[in-house]
Amino acid sequence: MGSYYISEKQAALLLSRLTGQSITIEDMDEFASIGIAPAYMRFKPKDKARYPGDAFQLVQPSVVSEVGMGNLTDIDTQSAMQILPFPLPDCRILNSSAGVAFTVFAANSDRCLVEISDSHYERVYAPQEVRLAAKNILRAPSPLSISPINHSCGETWEIERDHEHDACTAWIISPFASSKAVQVDKRNRNNASGDFKDIDPPSMRLIIAGMLELVREARGDSYNKTKINDELRKLMPKTIYRGMSKKSIDVAFSAATQAKEDAELEAGMQPRRARKPTE
Repeated sequence: MGSYYISEKQAALLLSRLTGQSITIEDMDEFASIGIAPAYMRFKPKDKARYPGDAFQLVQPSVVSEVGMGNLTDIDTQSAMQILPFPLPDCRILNSSAGVAFTVFAANSDRCLVEISDSHYERVYAPQEVRLAAKNILRAPSPLSISPINHSCGETWEIERDHEHDACTAWIISPFASSKAVQVDKRNRNNASGDFKDIDPPSMRLIIAGMLELVREARGDSYNKTKINDELRKLMPKTIYRGMSKKSIDVAFSAATQAKEDAELEAGMQPRRARKPTE
């Protein structure tokens, strides 16, 4: 799946902007634990020398029982994944949509499998699920009534067709799937479709932000928003074109700049601000 993720700090900042509330890292810890803002575990051991791999090791519980917890090595691994839904159950067992369960481990430098802890991963978030969390927070009459969100932006894998099963895409089931959870439906986003409902609606603010950058590139950094505002009002005076006052255009420019910075933040980028003209 082609999902991208942002850090917990970026998710807190994005959620703060979308809700108008001050969301802290401590808040995100609580939101992640109960599914208000679903988090993912991205494999990133603090001790890379001891855990040099780049993915969680998944082993079926029957293999764990047969080999023994203390005798497992990476040879026993059935699958490896970089991203898993948070939180991990106390039993360390995750269920998949294919009907197969896995126990989660990390492989050390001796190729032995050990139980994972929070030192083996970092918590990350899918921006589209953070946006949905913001809507749920704003709509809820009280914090206790906020619905959990079903993880829908994790890794997937393909299962080939055989004599018993059709080919299908499988994923790890969200720990909140059994609750009355809402979900961002992104599982089929990689399938091309001619249906207009699958096409992102145009963002007027981002289009304005992009056009401002194009103007500055063509005219030079000294051609700032004030000059663009003046030229627009000459071209389309407010006496004819309603909403083309200096203040209205300034508000539109500010909103466009904010939308651009938000989009860059969601993509895990450091927001790029326009350079000030040199003297």
